[in-house]
Amino acid sequence: MRPIRIVAAQDHHLCDLARRLRAGDRAEVAALGYPDPLPGIRASAASSLWVKAGVIDTPKGERVLAVWGLGAVAGEPEVGGPWLLSTRSIERHRSALLRYAKTEIPAMHQQFPILRGVVDARYAGAVRWIGWMGFQYGPPMEINGVPFLPFERRV
Repeated sequence: MRPIRIVAAQDHHLCDLARRLRAGDRAEVAALGYPDPLPGIRASAASSLWVKAGVIDTPKGERVLAVWGLGAVAGEPEVGGPWLLSTRSIERHRSALLRYAKTEIPAMHQQFPILRGVVDARYAGAVRWIGWMGFQYGPPMEINGVPFLPFERRV
């Protein structure tokens, strides 16, 4: 198995991500108002304090596994908004990326004591992932007619 490299995400990473999004991620981005995922991904990246990409090198070139970032929540200086989107390539590297992701949470908490976001409730894999990361879920809500779960983690 090829090693994962973590790099500062560039626009070509966002484009690769948008082309190869997992179905659940694509549905979530669409439910948030972006039927074409690339503008939504670029908007998330532009509003983030930092954005990283997990990549692997293949004979055909660099492949994106996932891209994630952390944004400030407007009007709430104690709250950061983490996000992550993944490609189909993540399947073979899920456990390695999970181990790395667990180190990202303390780094996020160094910037914000509260981390908060929403996840498409229909996306079982993402709901499970967020639970593994130690977030707690709030009551279900709807966004654009789609069920979402708010999540939060505090230091």
